[in-house]
Amino acid sequence: MSSIPTDSGGRSPFRAAVESKDFNQVEATLAPDVHFRSPVVFAPYEGRQSFGALLREVGSVLAPQLVHRWQVREGDREVLCFTSRVGDREVEGVDLPRYDDEERGRSS
Repeated sequence: MSSIPTDSGGRSPFRAAVESKDFNQVEATLAPDVHFRSPVVFAPYEGRQSFGALLREVGSVLAPQLVHRWQVREGDREVLCFTSRVGDREVEGVDLPRYDDEERGRSS
């Protein structure tokens, strides 16, 4: 894959789905065999349903005030920097999706 698909606003399908707060659509952007690694959990989340469930939980906390601040794309990789608020704390994070040949998220 040479480039990541984008909408007229320059957003990848994953970013557009997250910003819409439609987590069914977020899950639909993932490959069936997606895997997610995080420095805060011991084992990776494997598969669309497992990772989708995690995204729903995280989204219920972060999505109400989530704002993507910047993005970088290269080949099949994307970096999405975001901020949100949880209670009285500002949270900053990054999503690091990598896409397959069918333009679905295959790892993060």
